[in-house]
Amino acid sequence: MTTAVAAGAAREPSTACAGADAAAQTAAGDASGSDRGSVGIVVVSHSPALAQAAVALARGLVAGIRAPVGVAAGAPGGGLGTDATAIAAAIEEIGSRSSGVLVLMDLGSAVMSAQVALELLDDDLAARTRLSTAPLVEGLIGAYCSAGIGADLEAVAAQALAAATVKSEHMTPRP
Repeated sequence: MTTAVAAGAAREPSTACAGADAAAQTAAGDASGSDRGSVGIVVVSHSPALAQAAVALARGLVAGIRAPVGVAAGAPGGGLGTDATAIAAAIEEIGSRSSGVLVLMDLGSAVMSAQVALELLDDDLAARTRLSTAPLVEGLIGAYCSAGIGADLEAVAAQALAAATVKSEHMTPRP
């Protein structure tokens, strides 16, 4: 699915992706020789609707780039919450076709569930998985850009964290 982006709307994603080209160049120079695909992303949220909307936003704003994304959202039975076993399953699914997995979470207890999920994974996959402190939306867009152009896990994680500074830079008063 390719989504056209209006000219004005393209500014923020391109800013979020600004460092992604350099990250991909670094990743290309440090290729690990993995036969798996690009880095994948797992979105962990208390709300399935929030997680799906965040993924749709990233895919829509960054048209033409594709990265593997999985969602682990909501409690068993459909309510709000998180489930460590669902998170582990999403990481396993994305990890099976990715060189690494970046996990982005919405709230504090999602972090705890993701930490438990990490303990449920086999050692190889756990070593290729990073939990990120990046904000969910900005981090997802930055990570999606970087993963979509082939950056390695460390570069994708760094881009997710760096994406948060874009908002604060726009809000900082200029002298």
